[in-house]
Amino acid sequence: MLAPTFYDVRKYVEADMYRAIGEDVETLKKGGITDALHDLESFPSRVEQIWQRQYGALIEAASREQGLPPTVIQREVEHDREAWNIIEWQHRELSTRYYALLNFELFGTKTFYLQDGLVQHLACTEMNVVAPFLELPFPACMFVLTSRESIDALYRIHFAAHPEERGRKLIDYKTPISVFLVLTQKAPDQLYRQLNIIAFHASREENHLMVTRRLCLLDDWTLGEALTTDWANLDAQIEKRKRVVVEGEWETVEDSLFYTDGLLFFRIILNAVLYISSADAELEHRPSDQETVKQEIERIPARVKRRELKQAARHASRLPYIVVGASIPSVEATTSAPVATRSLSIRFTVRGHWRHQACGPGLKDHVLRFIKPYTKGPEMATLINKPYLVKKPLSESVDQGNPTLDS
Repeated sequence: MLAPTFYDVRKYVEADMYRAIGEDVETLKKGGITDALHDLESFPSRVEQIWQRQYGALIEAASREQGLPPTVIQREVEHDREAWNIIEWQHRELSTRYYALLNFELFGTKTFYLQDGLVQHLACTEMNVVAPFLELPFPACMFVLTSRESIDALYRIHFAAHPEERGRKLIDYKTPISVFLVLTQKAPDQLYRQLNIIAFHASREENHLMVTRRLCLLDDWTLGEALTTDWANLDAQIEKRKRVVVEGEWETVEDSLFYTDGLLFFRIILNAVLYISSADAELEHRPSDQETVKQEIERIPARVKRRELKQAARHASRLPYIVVGASIPSVEATTSAPVATRSLSIRFTVRGHWRHQACGPGLKDHVLRFIKPYTKGPEMATLINKPYLVKKPLSESVDQGNPTLDS
């Protein structure tokens, strides 16, 4: 069962914003839009109307609390640098949410639920393909992740920038991560596509964390290069890039990049995009769990059972979704490996990777295939294992406590 996503949570607590998004979606559809929006500035959205109402509510609340006129409160806020920085951050956060949800609604609220075993495999899989292979089945969609590894990976991004936050509060491992992906095509004055990744960790009671990343997808870049896009110096980054000249092969991700905690979460996401478009992807379409439960309730006469099902429905998403990689076991349970061509005295874990495999008449067509991580070497040999995932859970790496973060 899919737990309530960020989309479900915000629709429950911000009905006013969702109505505005719905109106914007209708306007865009009438205009015949087929590509995702590059940003909110390219369309006269209603986001500023929502912001003005929220900002006004903040001023009114402060006015009541301090017993001062709203005009006085507003003047004090605008002249207090620290307070104004908070207001500007809230404005950016609202705009980011609006952008993600607007594109998600615009293209049919397509939702992919990534199973825990698959996430473990993707976390230790190289991104050895070039940017043109990165394609979403829809211009915008949402990934949902529930594994402990993915939640820890997300929070490591924040703690790397704010080490003072480490160890403060509990991380909510029961709440899923919702990742909105928006793939925009080349603008008339651009040489590249753009992938916006916007991740939220939030329950109905609390917004825990928002992390965003914007990738430049230049046609001759590897995904590793896209992952480290330097927007402030993009022209220089493009100019300095050394093109790979080995025919039919691409650079693998350097170890320094592969093991960087701050990039682990985004590597999972990019590999998930590759996986759902690969030849052997395991995808299972499911209807909304809430709708399924409601139909079951109508067929059950027993009151106790009906009450239990109603309770379960409250903890389920309203969205139909696609389960991704349901039968893939955890990395620890994966022991099969190709037959060794020479004698080995040790066992070691081979990173997963992507194979651009020729197929069809005359082998003229190509498909992308996922080669899972596996253990190689004789059964009784010493296992040498690189830390593809974090060495220990994030909760064990802090001072006698489990960290979390308030927005």
